[in-house]
Amino acid sequence: MTQSSTRNTRYVIVIALFLIAAALRFYRLQDLPLGLDQDEIINAIAIRGIVAGERPVFITAGWGREPLYAYAAAAVCSLAGDMVLGMRLTTVMFSMIFLAVAYVTAQRLFNRAIALMTLAWLAGGFWPLMTSRAGERNILLALFTALTIYAFQRALSGRRGSWVWAGVALGVTLWTYQSSRAMPLVFVAFGVYLAVMQRSTLRTNWKGMVVFLLIGLLIASPLLAYLATHPGAETGDFKTQSLSALQQGDVRPMISAVLGTLGLFTVRGEVYWLHNIPGRPILDWLSGILFYLGLIATIWRWKRAEYALVLLWLAIGLVPAMVTDPPSHHRMANVMAAAYMLPALGADWIGCALHAQRRAVYALVMAALLTFTSLITVHDWFGIWAVSPEVKDLRFAPLAQLSRDLDRDPDTSPVVVAGTYIEDIEPLVPLALMRRHDISFRWYAAGSAQVIPGQASRVRYFDPASGLRSVDADTLRYDMLALASAAPDVWLAPPGDALPVTVGTAAARPIAFDGRVEFLGAQIEAPRVTTFWRVLRDGVPSSTAMFAHLATPDNRILAQDDRLGFPTHSWRADDVFAQTFTLDVSPILPDRVWLEMGIYDRTTGKRWEVTGAPGVNRVLAPWSAAGRR
Repeated sequence: MTQSSTRNTRYVIVIALFLIAAALRFYRLQDLPLGLDQDEIINAIAIRGIVAGERPVFITAGWGREPLYAYAAAAVCSLAGDMVLGMRLTTVMFSMIFLAVAYVTAQRLFNRAIALMTLAWLAGGFWPLMTSRAGERNILLALFTALTIYAFQRALSGRRGSWVWAGVALGVTLWTYQSSRAMPLVFVAFGVYLAVMQRSTLRTNWKGMVVFLLIGLLIASPLLAYLATHPGAETGDFKTQSLSALQQGDVRPMISAVLGTLGLFTVRGEVYWLHNIPGRPILDWLSGILFYLGLIATIWRWKRAEYALVLLWLAIGLVPAMVTDPPSHHRMANVMAAAYMLPALGADWIGCALHAQRRAVYALVMAALLTFTSLITVHDWFGIWAVSPEVKDLRFAPLAQLSRDLDRDPDTSPVVVAGTYIEDIEPLVPLALMRRHDISFRWYAAGSAQVIPGQASRVRYFDPASGLRSVDADTLRYDMLALASAAPDVWLAPPGDALPVTVGTAAARPIAFDGRVEFLGAQIEAPRVTTFWRVLRDGVPSSTAMFAHLATPDNRILAQDDRLGFPTHSWRADDVFAQTFTLDVSPILPDRVWLEMGIYDRTTGKRWEVTGAPGVNRVLAPWSAAGRR
């Protein structure tokens, strides 16, 4: 075969691999995976802020995150007109560039055959596909880490001016993801390697390497300065139980974390549905064999600089994942290109051991293996993971679809949503996805609370299991207020700890607490207690709970239930709601037992006081014979 035909064949293979990669990444991109995960929701809100004019150096939401992805996605989302599609197009775009960079990096480090096989595994692998179809920033970590390695190796070969561009790549890498902060150590360690093994190379390049590191740190300096001056801005990945245990002298959790991280490749993958089919290793068993052969070959050839660089890239690049819990390939994108070079190195090692006349058979076997890997990826990602009920729930798919539907619906009546994470991530989904802001939302825990928005004649209720329904709010409100007015009398507890032995005049209802909400009444049907309330003014996010306690006159608690199924961030003036408690009541109770009800701050334990009655922070009702049934 002539050199020209060989080159043409290689071009055809490269183009075919890119087309396969594009097909896997673009197929039903807007629809799969279903919904958005927590990181995507936080990214979407940050993107909306950037589009609106915010210019963060660091995004403090969601435990803290570097802003580069959000800036890039803001431009694409503005053009796409859809948040989910815009974020995913951004990720796919960077994914395709990453494949090209990984290819040229493998070619510069090794040879064209290894580069082609690395590209093939990256194009059809499960882990790269997972990283390529979500609106998350770790794809930038994979891309710019590989680009930095490429530029560094190019500069090391004597290309004029390359150290500057390598430094730029390193600096940009540090703006992508927390795990990137290990990357400067890779090149420091490589400098030490050169000092020991290849001093002449170090003498020729040490000034350039210093320039490289200084430029990288200079470009990242605004981010590093912000983190240094705002120590509470970042509260996430690097504060883990295993690292804390190691600092206290217990090495066992760290050993378990290290082994768990290394095992992700071939033994036991990430165990959560959010980013993986639980337990599925990164590599199938055939690719895993070649992975270990490549690792052996790399260690065997460690005296050659390119192999040493890959070993350091892997060893140091995996450290951030090793010190975080639990083991997750999501935080390992900085080593993605290197990880897929290893099976290519293993396959090349076998190929080099074969006689020339067997190379064609070897090439066909490798093509079959890579096809097998891609087919497994298609089956596992599209056929299992992306459509699984677990992923649908974890990615808030029903709520994401509701947000899209409401965005197109001209109806502006309030929407009351039943959820699980009503004080955390779920209320952010409409904020992330909806372009309109004329719909008022309430969030509540189904089975614990019932909510009726104030001053609304109709209201829409949404439950993920049953969908959206519109009802007459006036009728619901009338029925709830009727139950509250028919509730038995209550009394105000006197200041102090003691409860009264006898009762005087019943308190007039409603009874306001802290000027924010008023108590309307309580219906007792043991073991359930349903309290009724009206909101007096708009609420703000807070850690608040209501309580229902059974107590003796000496203040001994016999049963209690503390909860708030309608969080304060959802409160709007004139809303009425019911809060239900379940008390684990003993069949035998003392003669004098009081039901005490009120509200307190979970953080401080301080109870809200009755408005106009200093020191009074409880409403009492006798736990009567009717209440003991």
